Amino acid sequence: MPLLIQEANVVPGRVNRLLARRANVVALPFEQARGFIRCRRIEVTGNAVRPDLIERFKQLRDKKDENTFNLFVFGGSQGARRLNEAVTAWAEVVGDALGSEIRIMHQTGKADFARVAEFYKSRDMDVQTADFIEDMAAAYAQADLVLSRAGGSVAELTALGLPAILAPYPYAADDHQTANAQVLEEAGAAVVIEDENLSGETLGTILAELRADPDKIKSMARASAGLGRPDAAAKIAGLILEMGGNA
Repeated sequence: MPLLIQEANVVPGRVNRLLARRANVVALPFEQARGFIRCRRIEVTGNAVRPDLIERFKQLRDKKDENTFNLFVFGGSQGARRLNEAVTAWAEVVGDALGSEIRIMHQTGKADFARVAEFYKSRDMDVQTADFIEDMAAAYAQADLVLSRAGGSVAELTALGLPAILAPYPYAADDHQTANAQVLEEAGAAVVIEDENLSGETLGTILAELRADPDKIKSMARASAGLGRPDAAAKIAGLILEMGGNA
């Protein structure tokens, strides 16, 4: 039976590394992943991103509010406490600028939602908070910059051409999030903060530098789009159909 493996990260997982030698083809997210895996045929397709996410993003992007700087913070479906702590520490210092000069959409995860929402409310800060976001396209469409971990979301960021500050989760298997983040950083699409350096002060310094240099953010967005592969799903499907025809 023909076998196709689709690897989502720069550093493949152990099972995929073992199975790759028997596979007909391995589909990889980035060129940098080639050195980590052995297979008779390797194709760099990117990771599949839902077409409806991309289409809705394009539709809503034209309606983006250009009067404020919009930061979208999310730590994946479960949230990321380290991100939440860094953002609230930075917000404490920025204070009155939130809601007027800077607008935040902060996805916290369920575990931290009540605490973070109360933090903003008690300080009368105009910040949108959610424990989980169903309509990611709408959140992405308003973002000038994204702050996130560096797992599967990097495929969405690049497919949509969004600039980012990435804080890789250091305990992911084989530290694959750091490898993912480095690809974007080396291309000029992201700024990377190591988890041990993630703080309100560090975040504030980077945000201040980027906000003061709009051309830098535009350059990051172009670099992100250059890495993006919005047609990944079609390419992977094409490989599967090709294998089926040759079976």
